[in-house]
Amino acid sequence: MKITNKNLDFFLIARSGQCFRMHASDALISLRTGSRFLEIQRNVPKELDLSCSEDEFPFWAHYLDLNGPYTKAIRQIPKDDPYLLSCASCCRGLRILRQDPFETLISFIISQRTSAVRFADRILDTALPMCARQPGWSVLPLCQTRTPGFQMTG
Repeated sequence: MKITNKNLDFFLIARSGQCFRMHASDALISLRTGSRFLEIQRNVPKELDLSCSEDEFPFWAHYLDLNGPYTKAIRQIPKDDPYLLSCASCCRGLRILRQDPFETLISFIISQRTSAVRFADRILDTALPMCARQPGWSVLPLCQTRTPGFQMTG
């Protein structure tokens, strides 16, 4: 499934630390939520290829807030508000993901004790394997897509 959106940067979202189950390599993003898995590949600057079927797309469109009015919101920032204009400029493409409440809570708790870089590794190495022992959890596809040597900045 191909999408085009000029106000969407999955690589920025992955580096932001807001989603511990989203990881980026050079041109590929891997994302897991619950039992769902998605890969996002950047083909050209504003065109992305999502590894989901048409049936799965509505779920991912909602989760990733693809229809959010971000461009309209940016246009409505008053020209005399340098703080908001600066925020909109440096965070262009960032989205507020509609994550599972449990995943959001775990992300928040762990992020209070560590940096975003160590946070993602701690989730992959400690918390997720413990959760995987519980019925209904599977983390194997996420662990398999983890890129060795990938370093987040932040």
